[in-house]
Order: sequence, then structure tokens, then C-alpha cells
Amino acid sequence: MSNVALTPQSPIPSLASQPFAARLQRALHHLRLGRPVILMDDFDRENEADLIRRRGGTVIHILRPNALAVNPHISEAGIAANSADLTLPNYGTVEDFLRSLDEVFLMIRERHQRAEQQSA
Repeated sequence: MSNVALTPQSPIPSLASQPFAARLQRALHHLRLGRPVILMDDFDRENEADLIRRRGGTVIHILRPNALAVNPHISEAGIAANSADLTLPNYGTVEDFLRSLDEVFLMIRERHQRAEQQSA
């Protein structure tokens, strides 16, 4: 489980007022420091996912096949998976999902550490 606990005294800061590129740079900075980061945006456009990948980020596809269908509009279809993307199945409880999310963060951290070692 994550070692971050939110309490009423420590609300999540809103980054919605910052441009996407600024949020992405901030997230990548924290990832390079070894901190887990969740960057969420309305990923309904391929160019947004491509920007994240080009900047060294990782796109995580969350799969839940038994989820209720959403609006069939093309913008709700999601983005195509890339070989560098990660897929996180969400079949169980919230606790199962959070454990899987922790594993994904560790995988991303290891990827970035390997990339830094190779570039040094």
C-alpha cells in the first residue's frame, strides 16, 4: 500500500488550473526523484498519449471488462495501446487495485532508473 495518507488536513492540491504541459513536466520531475505520480487527463486523444510517451512518461491502461458500457462516441473509445504502455487489470477489490497500482509504480520507477543508468 502507499505510504501517503490523506486526511482532512491534507487535501489533494488542484492542478487543473495549470496547463497540461506544466503538469506533465512536474510529474516527470517527481518520477525522476523516485516518487510515484498519478497524472490523469481526459485521454481520449492519441496525441495526448503520444506527448506523454515522448516526454518519457508511461501510459497506463486500466482494464475492467465487466464495467458498464459508456457512451459509444469515438472519444470514449480510449487510446490505442503502445508496446511501452502498461496494462493494469482491475478485476477485484479496491485493495487489490491499490496493490496492483503500487506494483505498477515500482515498475515505472525501475524503468526510469534503468534509463538514467544507460544514459550516464
